[in-house]
Amino acid sequence: MISESTIDKVRELPIENIIGNYVKLVKDGRTSMKGLCPFHKEDNPSF
Repeated sequence: MISESTIDKVRELPIENIIGNYVKLVKDGRTSMKGLCPFHKEDNPSF
């Protein structure tokens, strides 16, 4: 089981740091990021 302290550390990180380990993210505007959805094949980022 994952410890509460590990869960707390993950919650403190910016979400793009976590998702970026699995999905290539690109900037979409000043503060937004986009990537290809990992759940289905697509050509344009929707995730």
